[in-house]
Amino acid sequence: MKTRVKVLLVGSKGYLGSALLSFLKKSALISVTEYWSSNRLPSCTEMSELLLGYDVIVHVAGGGGSKYSIKNPKKAMEDTVLFTERLVDCAIAIKISRIIFTSTMYVYDNNVITGDSCKLYEGSTLFPRDYYSSLKLACEKIVEKHPSYVILRLSHLYGYGSGNRLFKGGVLNNLCRNAVQEGNVTVTNLNSSFDLVLIDDVVNAINKSIHTRHINQIFNIGGGDGVKLSSIVDQIYDLLDINVVDLHSDCFSESILDIQKAKLMLNWNPSERKLKSEIQGLINAYN
Repeated sequence: MKTRVKVLLVGSKGYLGSALLSFLKKSALISVTEYWSSNRLPSCTEMSELLLGYDVIVHVAGGGGSKYSIKNPKKAMEDTVLFTERLVDCAIAIKISRIIFTSTMYVYDNNVITGDSCKLYEGSTLFPRDYYSSLKLACEKIVEKHPSYVILRLSHLYGYGSGNRLFKGGVLNNLCRNAVQEGNVTVTNLNSSFDLVLIDDVVNAINKSIHTRHINQIFNIGGGDGVKLSSIVDQIYDLLDINVVDLHSDCFSESILDIQKAKLMLNWNPSERKLKSEIQGLINAYN
């Protein structure tokens, strides 16, 4: 009988963290304990005591997201960079076997076209587009100090039913929420394309990272293609009588992640996208 991997999950209260916690609790191969911040930075002694006895640390804490980071820049820095630095330093000191960290696709330079279909691969130029993404990249560099790490750069998460933080679900979830609660959706540009990845697929990628033999690797985790915002809005419109406001901004997202490395090395693949049923589920939930 295989020994269960002892996992400490950091950030279990968020949209991704709650879904991951639910999954890991059901695994016969993993013993998971959750940790969330008490709104202060633990001392070195406290952090070491917290980490003692675990095989793997899975760090999915988001630090409040982009809007929070702009509103509270100093606190965001503490919650992300300073916390991660103390976490990694203590993990190294007490010889934690592996750390897994979730980052964002927005650490890449969105203005650089690389590869086929404008896809971004793990070696693409890094140039964070906002303060929050800069904090994430700083955390990546700290995590890379650990002798055994896996970093997952995530695209836009979507999906309903896995976690307990549905209302923190990103662009697609927010569009569905606004459609139900406000009767309208406002978009910057209907021609935008988004790389969408189902939250269950991200959970699966993290689980594979816990068990993989590969170390010191960065993987893109996304849908592998783009979904037009106009297509999403059309499907919402078919289900609800809504008003659509297009601001016709010149700025729109069309960054797509190249996910071949994760497919090859993690034996991971995104699920077949079923937007219609996912959108229906979200709308039902928000009603």
